[in-house]
Amino acid sequence: MEVFLTGFGPFAGVERNPTETILEQFQQAVKDDPIEGVDVRICTVLETSAVGAAEGVMKLCAQCTMPASSSSSVPTRRLFLHCGVNANATCFALEKQAFNEANFRVPDQRDFKPICQPILAEHGGVDCILTTKIDLESLCKKLCDCGFKCVVSLDAGRYVCNYLYFLSLNSCSSVGADCLFLHVPPFSVYDLASQLSFLRALLSELCAGVVQ
Repeated sequence: MEVFLTGFGPFAGVERNPTETILEQFQQAVKDDPIEGVDVRICTVLETSAVGAAEGVMKLCAQCTMPASSSSSVPTRRLFLHCGVNANATCFALEKQAFNEANFRVPDQRDFKPICQPILAEHGGVDCILTTKIDLESLCKKLCDCGFKCVVSLDAGRYVCNYLYFLSLNSCSSVGADCLFLHVPPFSVYDLASQLSFLRALLSELCAGVVQ
């Protein structure tokens, strides 16, 4: 399974986004101890802005057209896995859907602050919802069985996390990829080592084929 992994940089007074730290450490961790069946093609931190999200999705899709480092001719699954932090969370949240609505409570990193605007006008109004094809209920159960506190969420907010997820869900099928957004809790809830372990377990389960 080819994995295209993203996190976010600073936003709204948060100088160091936890997902930036997680991705930096995870990239090295999988080099030192690869996950069987998983090829992390991209591990990148996006600017926390609507522009950063749009550019990020375009780059992921473009990367899918480039050959992987593996010489195997066996068809492989692709996964766009996006990570964001929820400062108020007490567990990990697998986001099931994204809304076609940009309603930013604070300006993004480019001072963009839309109010109840559609993300993609061609999808109609803000009530449009796109849903991941991954069986999150089964995935969540497996992760809980591994000892992690995890839930399936139906609301990724209306800030840049949701913005990115909607754009990614809209584009991923065109390049043969599945898509998932993961909201992580702050390090005060799960420390860095535990978050790296969760991410590893998540990718291992997804590689095992937990899809609809």
